[in-house]
Amino acid sequence: MNKIKIGLLVIGLVGSVVWEATPYELIKKAEMIRLKAAEVGFEWSTTSTLIAEAKQAAKDGNYELAEKLAAEAIKQAENSLKQAEFAAVNWQDSEPK
Repeated sequence: MNKIKIGLLVIGLVGSVVWEATPYELIKKAEMIRLKAAEVGFEWSTTSTLIAEAKQAAKDGNYELAEKLAAEAIKQAENSLKQAEFAAVNWQDSEPK
């Protein structure tokens, strides 16, 4: 019983901590995920453009736009990795019969 209460207390404390990433951290994350997608041959052509636009927006001081573009780049890069996983599992379904 005591272990459960302590565990819930720790979860409650950790859950209340809020951390926001800077645009530069988001851009770095997007770039890292994009590189993983490129390694497996599933990089989407729009992801690197979004990253470049996010970098430019941050350089220009438009951090809100930089965050938005970097977040979209992260989403696209993650989806390209999901596409790679799907293709690896279902490749036989795309073979001609």
